[in-house]
Amino acid sequence: MNKDIFSNIWFRNFSIFFTVVLTFILLNNNIIENFIWKFPELFVDFKVPVKWLECNYLNYNLFSEDLLKCTSNTFNYGKILLTIPYSRSLGIFYVNYLPYILILISILLINKIIAAKNLVGYTIFYLSIINPSTIFLFERANIDLVIFIALIVIVYSRIYIINWLLTFFLTFLKIYPVIFLINIFIENKLRKINKIFIILFSFFLAGTIYICFNLNEYIYLLKNLSGTKSGYHFLFSLNSLPKIFRHIFDINYIFLILFFYSIFIFITFKIKKTFEKELKKFTYDLYSDEVRLFIIGGYLSLFCFFIFSNWFYREIFLITTFPYFLKLYYENKSSILKFLINFIIFKYLFLFFYSYINVHDNIKYINDLRVFSKPFLIVIFIKSIIDYLLLSIIGSLLIINTKKFYNEFKRKIFNQKIN
Repeated sequence: MNKDIFSNIWFRNFSIFFTVVLTFILLNNNIIENFIWKFPELFVDFKVPVKWLECNYLNYNLFSEDLLKCTSNTFNYGKILLTIPYSRSLGIFYVNYLPYILILISILLINKIIAAKNLVGYTIFYLSIINPSTIFLFERANIDLVIFIALIVIVYSRIYIINWLLTFFLTFLKIYPVIFLINIFIENKLRKINKIFIILFSFFLAGTIYICFNLNEYIYLLKNLSGTKSGYHFLFSLNSLPKIFRHIFDINYIFLILFFYSIFIFITFKIKKTFEKELKKFTYDLYSDEVRLFIIGGYLSLFCFFIFSNWFYREIFLITTFPYFLKLYYENKSSILKFLINFIIFKYLFLFFYSYINVHDNIKYINDLRVFSKPFLIVIFIKSIIDYLLLSIIGSLLIINTKKFYNEFKRKIFNQKIN
């Protein structure tokens, strides 16, 4: 296909339109039941916090058993959620329209950050959206969709107060967006070190005051924190390999955790040496949007991968690392960068096979012990290896770029002392 076609504005607009329409059709079609566990109604994860807002509006105490009179879902978000306005009409908007708007915004933002220039770029763009993990997120309309959108917004926004307010709100809504604080260090190339620490101090001071005024509610939250975790199905976590080996070989789980975490760190530093040699060929602006997206999205993905047994819709954050990969690939199509891009494409193609087996594999019990089929164990093992390697690559590149930023900060400190 002619390269000019890919740069044509009409082709780009058609690609967006086609992707949006296809996504909405899939969400309302039973065909996705072959790849994800589809609920009888859309956006179930989104409707839960909306119900909490309604219960609060009706004067139920969300931080006691009184809530069970209004809904069966225990409140497990930060109290800051209740600052969102609610009324009967807003409730209808939140449930019936807002999820579609958020999905549309996320697709437009993915198009913006991928900025496809050729067949490879458009392949990454399409697969980033039309794949089981992303469709699963869209179908549930989980809070991670909002966090994903916010991540991209704070990278591109130059209205810094908006970035800080978004970071504050999401941190006290779901703790892991605290990673967004990294952006304070890298959102402004001209920002002096002392101003960075003043902003961070102000953030932590405001956070401490907020916690003090809402201490009982957050203590209640910690005591009742029981968000659903993925078991062996649709899992995105460093814990996946230990789970598989424990199930097959009945080896001590703590030992397996320590072993696979240690191997992960070892592989990450080995890969780092390879990429350090490769990146010597490149010069790029550390403060570019692609690098900042990679830093924040990469650390968020790595944090979730290390700490939680995530449902695989949290792989949405990986998409924010792709613009950086594509930037390197476009400038130098070396063998290692070609491997990386092809590896990402393979990962998404394999997700269809993996997800199909997940949905259609029947769980059996023998003597009250769960037994999985061999095809199921094979595909989740391959998926775990793919995630393991991809996050090792991301980790290695994070180390390299973090080191570059660290050297940049040392240079700033040195220049400030001279001045």
